[in-house]
Amino acid sequence: MRLRKRILSWVVVLALAVSVIAIDTEKADAASSRTYWIKVNKQANVATVYKRSGSKWKPIRAMLVTTGTNAWYAKEKMWCITPSGNFRIGIKMRWGEMMEEVYAQYCSQVRGNILFHSVFYNRKNSPSSQASGQFYRLGSKGSHGCIRLCVMDAKWIYENCPGGTKVTVYSSRKAGPLGKPKRVGVRVYGWDPTDPNPRNPGFNMRRPVIKISKSKPATVQFGSSYSLKSKVTAKNTNANQRLTSKLKISSVKKWKSGKWKKVKKFTTRSLGKYKITYKVHDKYCGKRGTAKKSFVVNVVDTKAPTIYAYNRTTKPGQSTAVTGVSAKQADGTSRTGAMTVTVTGPQGSRTMSYAVAKAYVLSREGVYTITYSVRNTYKPYKKAVRTIAVRCYGDAVISRLDPLPEPITVDPVSDIIMIPAQEQAVEPETGDYITADKLKEEIGTIIKIRDVNAAGTRSDKMFNSVPDYKNFISLSPVLIEGENYETEDEVTAIITYRGFNGATVSKTINIEIGAFVPDGPEGDRKSVV
Repeated sequence: MRLRKRILSWVVVLALAVSVIAIDTEKADAASSRTYWIKVNKQANVATVYKRSGSKWKPIRAMLVTTGTNAWYAKEKMWCITPSGNFRIGIKMRWGEMMEEVYAQYCSQVRGNILFHSVFYNRKNSPSSQASGQFYRLGSKGSHGCIRLCVMDAKWIYENCPGGTKVTVYSSRKAGPLGKPKRVGVRVYGWDPTDPNPRNPGFNMRRPVIKISKSKPATVQFGSSYSLKSKVTAKNTNANQRLTSKLKISSVKKWKSGKWKKVKKFTTRSLGKYKITYKVHDKYCGKRGTAKKSFVVNVVDTKAPTIYAYNRTTKPGQSTAVTGVSAKQADGTSRTGAMTVTVTGPQGSRTMSYAVAKAYVLSREGVYTITYSVRNTYKPYKKAVRTIAVRCYGDAVISRLDPLPEPITVDPVSDIIMIPAQEQAVEPETGDYITADKLKEEIGTIIKIRDVNAAGTRSDKMFNSVPDYKNFISLSPVLIEGENYETEDEVTAIITYRGFNGATVSKTINIEIGAFVPDGPEGDRKSVV
């Protein structure tokens, strides 16, 4: 009779409490109550906690539970059943009185007199009086209908799941998405081994576990991106709880002078070995709630060096085989002096060291093919090779034909010109004249160009074979009264040419416009000099 009265008093207390706090709970805990969702699998005796992530629920924690035996309890004339369905957490009690004059810690109401609570105790407020053997029934059936948990899990629900938190009780052979956790180790008589009470001599929680995936790279290329936390996870094995979000980097050290020295941060812009220490803490594991694990990352430069060399044009005697050429590794280490240089061209073929190549002057005109090669100083010693073309040109030369051509004669009725030689003159004949274009044309026939072509070969050609050559001839004085030069005019012609090497050369010639007179009865004409 006493027991039944105790149950009834519990129901009354709960009912009153629920009615009193219903409004406040709805207002104060409306948001927080939607954070978690507890699903109790009474067949597998596992409870899984889900946390809202946007519009989805993600499992975060698994708990061993003891649910109702589903048997008839003759003494109290009741079925020991944990009801199935959807419920909401109601009132909470730090210590609550249960049936048969026993007590429990961290009580959270599910429905009526069905509660989440710890394994029961023989005395109130006495954490050293837990019922013998009941702790080891977690993970199997054994209660009168309440949902029993270890202290750690009951405390977690009590502190994190406010009134209004959804609870679903169901049955399935599958434990849940996080599986069924293992029971925490051996307990000291009378104490729950998961109870973080400082007086608990048998506190025996397993430390969190930090796991570093075997696929996490232990070697990283200099200058590349690297995530320290990628492929590193943390877990509370007592509850199969994911703790990765709580993972921190507690220290970074670098191997210097034969020992690990603390540095401010990890960077791939500095070669060497780094020791990264990860840390995670779970307050529900008490003194054993902190775990650390280290991982060594080696920043290396395994790429072939970069050779900086480009096709170029030079003049004979003005550069060497390595002028303007350099090589370096990704970390900035110079490899210029370690290069091997092969030169093929007008001076023959030769392979030499960088030191020798510094004194190898490109002294002959033509095209040189130069190949540079150098290896990395780090394993696997990758080699870089680069080939360029160096065109070695001298300045173009403008000269007159030698011997000079015969004087050019033109019929008096047309344009008349005589250009036999530099600074020569003839007697003019009144009325004879020549146009500027005709004069340029005639000048082009007595001028020779000597230049190095694109293939590196010297070639001779007439100036009038240069495309648009007339535009390269400048006449002085400026034409007066039209486009014609009269006989007796003295003209200075400046011939300009841009060579293959980009340099410009010029030559000046002096011309006196002369006339021709008949020579003989046949009317032949000859120059008058």
